[in-house]
Amino acid sequence: VIKAVEKGYRLPPPMDCPEAIHQLMLDCWQKDRSHRPKLAQIVKALDKLIRAPELLRKQAKPRPHNFIDPNTPDMTSLSSVQHWLLTIKMERYLSLFLS
Repeated sequence: VIKAVEKGYRLPPPMDCPEAIHQLMLDCWQKDRSHRPKLAQIVKALDKLIRAPELLRKQAKPRPHNFIDPNTPDMTSLSSVQHWLLTIKMERYLSLFLS
């Protein structure tokens, strides 16, 4: 995980995440801490979004993944927990999700 983050991998936006929120997340995940927003800047950005909810309408688009292993599947195409567990070869845990 550390190697992936150091190479620039960042999590894709959560489902239905507004683009403005995902951009704020990415800003907070800057590798160089001096490039990350300060708490006051984060509060200001969130306050702006609260006061202008129309800025939250545009949904973030999934970005192409940039994993260390190029054979890693595109997780955005998975349609179910079962499909996800099979993809990551963890199907033995399926019963825990179905209980």
